[in-house]
Amino acid sequence: MKEGQTGAKEAVREQIRAAIEAIDGALGGIVSFLAPLKPTLRNELIQLLGDHVERARTAKDALKNLLADLETEGGTMSSQRTVADLLQIFAEFEQRALDLYRHFAQAFAGHPALGNIWRAMSDAEAGHFAILCLAEDRLPAGNMPMAESFGVDENRLAEWKSTLDRLEAKGRRPGIAPAEAAEVTLAWELEEQPRLHTLLSALPEKARRLTAAGFVEGAEEHLRCLRELLRAVGRDPLLPELSRLEESVASLRLLAS
Repeated sequence: MKEGQTGAKEAVREQIRAAIEAIDGALGGIVSFLAPLKPTLRNELIQLLGDHVERARTAKDALKNLLADLETEGGTMSSQRTVADLLQIFAEFEQRALDLYRHFAQAFAGHPALGNIWRAMSDAEAGHFAILCLAEDRLPAGNMPMAESFGVDENRLAEWKSTLDRLEAKGRRPGIAPAEAAEVTLAWELEEQPRLHTLLSALPEKARRLTAAGFVEGAEEHLRCLRELLRAVGRDPLLPELSRLEESVASLRLLAS
């Protein structure tokens, strides 16, 4: 390849890298603004900004894929996912949860107690979303590849997404009863906890501690809300399932200490 062509391609790669960094900076600025807000206001703003943030992330992913193609051509590309990639995927999972719980709050607005519980859970998920976005800023500079020992590969990610797709489809089914919606909520939370601990195990020590500390309050709120929710819809026999979440919250406290 001629030197001029090589230089031109490197210039294009640098422009793409700069664009990715600019999008990251804009998204980081939004999250930093949202993080200290009161939960309800933060949730409302995430709802308003959600489509714009998603388009920005889609554009960033497209640019990263284009950069990967160019670097593969140059013989320098590693296709392994990074910890930052995993944080972004998990943040998207949290946004799906806050959207679903907000949907339940609106669907059962005629039952004020139930609506308030799901609204509180949606607000807590908005906090989790912001925490995961902020966690990316706590990673070491440069791409940090996922270690194979963490057991997260494309198949595992697909399994998690499939589970959430199934639960969300069930939760958004027209005419769903409050008790069924509560069961979906419980299933979602039980699925989330081991996934969250898998993510935390992938983070460097300081980032792990700070991220776990950020999750403790929301996890405790979810536990309290789920207990109230199951009792309110007459699903008391499911209360023992919460012991798994209690263990998870205790583990988060240890990681945060």
